[in-house]
Amino acid sequence: MINGGVSVDAAIALDIAEEEDAEIICISVHNGQCLDYARQILELEKERNKKHKIFMGGKLNAILQGDAAPTDATAKLKEMGIYANEDLFETIQTMK
Repeated sequence: MINGGVSVDAAIALDIAEEEDAEIICISVHNGQCLDYARQILELEKERNKKHKIFMGGKLNAILQGDAAPTDATAKLKEMGIYANEDLFETIQTMK
């Protein structure tokens, strides 16, 4: 496990994963940033022709188009191919 620290942008997270030859990237987010961060890291992966299992946890909410308040974005993340699950044991099983 490599800890990239806090407030790491998507490009640096991918740089660290590539340097360490990591297959899995786990990201903890807050403040409604999960969808933007997921889009960024997936776009960068595509540009770099890389593929990782990306897990995301934390406060998985965002203000979706047409909504006035933050909404749970877990389903949207899953549609994007991000592993997002509140059950720690299920997440660990998925990582195997």
